[in-house]
Amino acid sequence: IFDVALAVALGGDCLADLALVRAQPELFGQVASDATVSRLLERLSFDVEEVIAAIRVARGQARERVWARRSPVPQQGPVIVDLDATLVTAHSDKENATPTFKRGYGFHPLLAFVDHDPGTGTGEPLAGLLRAGNAGANTAADQIAVLDAALAQLPEYVRSRVLVRGDTGSGVKAFLAHVHSLGLQYSVGMYGQAPLLEALEQVPRQAWRDAREPDGTRRDGAQVAELTRWLPASFTGWPPGIRVIARRERPHPGAQLRITDHAGWRITMFATNTTGGKIADLEVRHRLRARAEDRIRTLKD
Repeated sequence: IFDVALAVALGGDCLADLALVRAQPELFGQVASDATVSRLLERLSFDVEEVIAAIRVARGQARERVWARRSPVPQQGPVIVDLDATLVTAHSDKENATPTFKRGYGFHPLLAFVDHDPGTGTGEPLAGLLRAGNAGANTAADQIAVLDAALAQLPEYVRSRVLVRGDTGSGVKAFLAHVHSLGLQYSVGMYGQAPLLEALEQVPRQAWRDAREPDGTRRDGAQVAELTRWLPASFTGWPPGIRVIARRERPHPGAQLRITDHAGWRITMFATNTTGGKIADLEVRHRLRARAEDRIRTLKD
């Protein structure tokens, strides 16, 4: 299995590409023959769920051994786990390939990464869920399954410090209720639903504060405000302790305006259950979830 993984990492797309790994014994040592790999995959296919579970256990054990030598996550503070879905195009009628919401054809897997390295956010993939192309972006059951699989990949001593970060696909009641039940923190995008837009109308001008860049400098033309105290009674069904924060920014020249844009501002909102902290810092922390998109782009490349 490890030999096949190496071949894939080097750009291989079929089992015969193991020849690239096999051609460098001074680097990779002995590599399985094509016949050995073929027999192995046939054996593994007899009980796919059992095999996947065993591989996940092995990956978790390997990560725990490596982290015991040098932990990439901070000794204190949150350990951030990013969830994000992506579209993968299929050019033929493969199993579970279906039309996608972007009028393509293929798959819509959901992935989880642990975010580390403050400078680059290198991170590493924890778990993934293969899904058909027509799978929903905000399906709570899928989000819960991937989060639970991701937590199992982390050493037990850091699991209680996890902060789950996601886009609007993660901003659904059932998923946040699950995160809350685990005693974890979250920072997830929120759709511009009516109660939030109503609260946005009530925020006084003096409540808006300058937004910040990751290095702490002022973000030109961007402001943040917390909407929590102005949320109407119709904002119900969410776990206790939820806070809603909005960022407004002048759209870039030529940008297409959206229905949720307000008074010429481009509005984005997110929810968190983190207590305390400056809202500008919480907004920067949430905005850095875009690094998950960079990781997905790298994996695709």
